[in-house]
Amino acid sequence: MRSNGQDQPSETERLRARVNRLEMRLKRLNDDAPSDQMTATAFLGGTVALFLSPALPWIREGGGFHVHSEGGVGALDPNGYATGWDVLWGALDEGHGFFFLTLTLLLVQIGFAVGCQLKQNGFRLVTLMVLCALVPALTFVSWFWTGVPEEDVTAASGVFVMLTASALLGWAAYRSWHEDHVVSRSSHHS
Repeated sequence: MRSNGQDQPSETERLRARVNRLEMRLKRLNDDAPSDQMTATAFLGGTVALFLSPALPWIREGGGFHVHSEGGVGALDPNGYATGWDVLWGALDEGHGFFFLTLTLLLVQIGFAVGCQLKQNGFRLVTLMVLCALVPALTFVSWFWTGVPEEDVTAASGVFVMLTASALLGWAAYRSWHEDHVVSRSSHHS
């Protein structure tokens, strides 16, 4: 029975129910805050690393290490390197279309990563997830397709930064997409 003796809830009961709902929502938001901060940090760190990766060496010739007969280890001097930008323009000049396509998709991936920093929606998040899987896979395939792996030629730090940034961005995009499009929809139906 209602406190006001009517079938409808009183104004006080409606306000109490609304305050309870707001408190529950605030608790849920506070519980999700560290998780959201981690995802936002992953987006920012991955975007910056992906953006900087073409400026790092992607191909290195020579270098490595040598074990001396007396038991010491010494570094060998690299003979040369090429940044991601050098590889992109070299692929264009020499007609390596597959490598050029891969590096062009890397630039598109950077654009979607920046776009997700500005505004996230399902299309951007899913496209970024696909690019985060596609670009590293195509990099690996195009690396062998063009015949780059020679005895002295190896992948350099830029490739590994791109791989790590892609994994981080892929995880962050999946997490955001899952929270926005799976968890939020299931909470609306409850």
